[in-house]
Amino acid sequence: MDAVVAVRELGGAARRNHIVALVGRREFDRAVRQRQITRERTGVYTSGTSYERVLAAQLRGVPSHLTAAWRWNLGLARFPEIVDITVPRRSTHRVVPPGVRLHYSDLRSDEVVEGVTSPVRTIVDCLRAAPAPLALAVVEDALRTERVEADALRAQIAARRGARSGRARRILGWVDSRAASPLESALRGILLDADITCFQPQFEVRVGPARIVTVDLGDPKSGVLLEADSFLWHGQREQLARDAVRYDELVASGYRVLRFATEHVAERGPWVLETILRTLELSRR
Repeated sequence: MDAVVAVRELGGAARRNHIVALVGRREFDRAVRQRQITRERTGVYTSGTSYERVLAAQLRGVPSHLTAAWRWNLGLARFPEIVDITVPRRSTHRVVPPGVRLHYSDLRSDEVVEGVTSPVRTIVDCLRAAPAPLALAVVEDALRTERVEADALRAQIAARRGARSGRARRILGWVDSRAASPLESALRGILLDADITCFQPQFEVRVGPARIVTVDLGDPKSGVLLEADSFLWHGQREQLARDAVRYDELVASGYRVLRFATEHVAERGPWVLETILRTLELSRR
């Protein structure tokens, strides 16, 4: 038996030790090397499909919300820790696999594309249920890259009813066409969710007598500036040196500059918010 057949017999997704027990380590290593089977998450391998689609098939549902946003490459820096799957309203599941969150809704045929919820439906779901910073990152990235039409999205949100629909309209109202990156959007979402509205995206400040610098977020009143630093743009030595010069010149010009990495925005939202509030208070003094 080869590794591909073994994975299929194990339900389409299996852990390494279960596959090795059937085919041996040499066959397993060969299949991984030739990309016949792929590791989707730690210790979980699939053949020709994704981990969340295997789970969805087992639960008779469709990957949705942040899980679908990841598959559409909308605004997320990493695969979500929880797999979101939408199942029909009358579905009953006695056992739900660990790390899976079920949502109950009867999806229309046009709301499922390539085995996951469509981009528009995915964004609507995120606006209604995902953490506000991530929801804002998803919707602004979709609009910036023209993956969805703004009018179509607004019509979908306007047609929704219920408490979560009000939340969706609130976050949609935060959308700003000046936003330049998902990480910047998520950082701004942390602030807006706390009703802090003083920061403007892609804020221009003067450094020296003639130079204008654009920062991710800036408060014109306090002079506090925020930079969202992803490794993708700041991971090279040359870029690091340029960033150091830029930071030093901003501070030397009298601005208070805070820099936040992807991990801070994604995992330490309360600390990010507290740090910004403390800095704003210092500037007001």
